[in-house]
Amino acid sequence: MKLGKILVKEGMITEEQLQEALKKQKDGGHRLGSVLVDLGFVDEESILNVLQQQLGIVAINLDNWEIDKEVLKIIPPEFAKKHLVVPVEKLGDNLTVVMCDVENKDLVSELQFITSMNIQPAIATERSIQEAVDRYYKSAREQLDEKTKNLNETVMDVIEADIDDESVVD
Repeated sequence: MKLGKILVKEGMITEEQLQEALKKQKDGGHRLGSVLVDLGFVDEESILNVLQQQLGIVAINLDNWEIDKEVLKIIPPEFAKKHLVVPVEKLGDNLTVVMCDVENKDLVSELQFITSMNIQPAIATERSIQEAVDRYYKSAREQLDEKTKNLNETVMDVIEADIDDESVVD
């Protein structure tokens, strides 16, 4: 059963709300769940719970998850950003990957190909996946900018401390 029909059946949205969301989805090309959330018909957590029950796939709260840097290196940053996927755990030859579209068999196959691992799809809210991708897969330029900013702040702290020390000596 499709997500929209399940939400109607569960009484979480009305048939009219579903039709409105489907029309907006068709016009904008976004995922139905995202459209429903944007319209304020349902919250992300409710959609996540329904998807977890419907698909029998683990849901992961990425807000509380610390991902090992070695695991992150398994999937190239460009791929993670393009497909909105985040590897979260590696056990042997199995890689758990959080993604929005867990039913996309082509994406799972492509992940298996590029990682040479068995992919265990998991779901999370689209917002949390995007935030995790942004947090963990910063571009080299962003990382350099951040390091430069931190270095500049450290230098300024040292200069200010030096000035404070000199004024005490006088």
